[in-house]
Amino acid sequence: MKPSNVGGQAVMEGIMMKHKEKYAVAVRKTNNEIIVDVKEYSGVAPWRTVYKIPFIRGMFAFADALVLGLRTLSFSAKFFEEEEEVPMTAAQEKREKLLQNIVMFFGVVLVLGLFIVVPFLFSSFFRNYIQSNVFFALIEGVIRLSILIGYISLVSKLSYIRRTYMYHGAEHKCINCIEQGLFLNLENVRNSSKEHKRCGTSFLFFVVVVSVFFGFFINYFAELQILRVMIRLLLLPLIAGTSYEIIRLAGQKDSWLVNLLSKPGMLMQKITTKEPDDSMIEVAIVAVEEVFDWREFQGRTLEGRENGMTLKEAYEYGARKLQELNIENNQQESFYLLEHVTGISRGKYYVNQHQEMSKKEQEDYMTLIHKRLERIPLQHVIGTTEFMGLPFKVNSHVLIPRQDTEILVETALEVIKGYHRKQTEGTELLKETGVYGEETKGYHGVDEHGQLLILDMCTGSGCILISTLYYASKYFPKIEGVGVDISKEALCVARENALLNGLSVAKENALLDSSADEENVTSKSLSATKITLIESDLFEQLGTVQLNHNEQLDNNEQLDNNEQLDNNEQLDYNEQLEDNVKLSNTAPLGNTKGLDTLSNTTGLDNIEEKAKKVDTKVKKIGYNRKYDMILSNPPYIPSKEIEGLEEEVKHHDPLLALDGGEDGLFFYRQITKECHKYLNQDGTLIFECGWNQGEEVSQIMKDHGFTSVKMIKDLSGLDRVVVGNYG
Repeated sequence: MKPSNVGGQAVMEGIMMKHKEKYAVAVRKTNNEIIVDVKEYSGVAPWRTVYKIPFIRGMFAFADALVLGLRTLSFSAKFFEEEEEVPMTAAQEKREKLLQNIVMFFGVVLVLGLFIVVPFLFSSFFRNYIQSNVFFALIEGVIRLSILIGYISLVSKLSYIRRTYMYHGAEHKCINCIEQGLFLNLENVRNSSKEHKRCGTSFLFFVVVVSVFFGFFINYFAELQILRVMIRLLLLPLIAGTSYEIIRLAGQKDSWLVNLLSKPGMLMQKITTKEPDDSMIEVAIVAVEEVFDWREFQGRTLEGRENGMTLKEAYEYGARKLQELNIENNQQESFYLLEHVTGISRGKYYVNQHQEMSKKEQEDYMTLIHKRLERIPLQHVIGTTEFMGLPFKVNSHVLIPRQDTEILVETALEVIKGYHRKQTEGTELLKETGVYGEETKGYHGVDEHGQLLILDMCTGSGCILISTLYYASKYFPKIEGVGVDISKEALCVARENALLNGLSVAKENALLDSSADEENVTSKSLSATKITLIESDLFEQLGTVQLNHNEQLDNNEQLDNNEQLDNNEQLDYNEQLEDNVKLSNTAPLGNTKGLDTLSNTTGLDNIEEKAKKVDTKVKKIGYNRKYDMILSNPPYIPSKEIEGLEEEVKHHDPLLALDGGEDGLFFYRQITKECHKYLNQDGTLIFECGWNQGEEVSQIMKDHGFTSVKMIKDLSGLDRVVVGNYG
């Protein structure tokens, strides 16, 4: 325990705390309001150097205690005067100050008479029976100590003195709390000791003991009684100075000898300190906060120690430092960092909380705490986080996965369950799956090989796609996915996360077919569950799908307006179907499945209109088929709101993943406008959206031909996910 050099005293319904030259008096008024008076007091000595001279400094410290004690008592007393206080003139204030000095003078005289003269006179009755100066001094000391204990015990019976003793206990508890390295709050102060080795009660005990020691020599050299009394009075400053040095030593050292010498004074404090109630502790905390930076003090105490911190000390230190910056969940974050460094679980922590950390563990822990104090997000400091029960690596290139985003994955899994049930139960109406409802026919069938293909637009860390593939693989072992992002750095993180969670990852920009090169994880691999990652600005690098013989429409299937190319897009002859598809005004479409001639299958007037309906652009990167589901958590923060975000977000998350344009809806419009080229008929589009964007995103999807559009709220009742069926 390192001394804080904070001292104090109890006053009427309050506490005075002093550190260096600053002191604060906190008083609780009858209406429960806490009044605080903060001032500076440099002391009675004209030169500060005298406070550095041993023994001499104790004399002035004793005088300061008397002066400051009377001043703070007067301040607290004025709040409890029955009559309304009338403002005083300058002359009245001067007279009041003079009276206070007179009262203090006679108070000192009374104390000296009671504890110096009276004990000497009582001991004189034993002079005729005891010749030894040593025994005579001891008897005098016993009488003096008995008077002191009797006096403080007697006055403790008075109700207002007893309350003062309770405030005295609150003062000690606060100082003990901060010197033990505990967070200064109601619970910790309440559980701290009400006795302290640097207490004024202990000081009085040492004054008695030191005066006995000096009495040996006084009685030996002085024969006349009046001379002995005068010498005692003259030596009182020296006695006080010596007692001060002893009490100062007791506060700085923790050896068995010092503890033994302090024991009697600590026992006397059981009379002068009483257990405070919570309202008194609150007053004490306020007084300490005004004069002493206990957080900084505890930081120096822990970081500067030669031996390692205990786990408990490290945990509490971290929580304190994080709370200083008003970081929410500071205790939880402190433990996460401690767990990350030491590997200790919460259960083992409570059993081993007093175990010392190694020097490296302590250094690593302090480094992480200081990074967090720079407002670097906890997940970036640790480098990992959890999402849907799976581990994910994160850094400044990707958004940190949030629990709210799990609703998007859960929605996707509910839809995939519907795909699975339709595949296994035939074409009957699907029952309730948690998303669309039992009367909806919206789920389409998967391909003949049982493969399900998912696209994640703006994939970032890959948490959405990877979690969906991971948990959906039990329904579709051949499920595959494509993650698209404009950031190459983000895709590198997504690749690491895919491998971390056992997925097969295709080499960059390679198709995931039987001939593609893949990187497989040997442990925990999901075998057929594959993922490819593509660097692209939305759909820019994903060429639209070319239909082959097996993928063309049956003669009874009509392409609706939503599948046509925009009016301003013209396909020239070189972009039409290649060698196996020859288009002319009269020629058949070739050996198409179930189609005799182009005009017979579509009812179109000319070949050009048919070319607009069939997407024939050769693919750049991607699968040679459309996707069954598109997922996206795009940037959706309006540009003007970026500056108002939390510091962890606006300074440490990538701006590309935050800025959703002027109204936050730019990417919803772009993705919804283009996705029909890549999404199967009856395929599903699922968006995460901002807390108040659900209605607008729903309308955007409806305007582009999506049906059964449903908005799903999070646990707080806010908009979170919008899901719709295409066609």
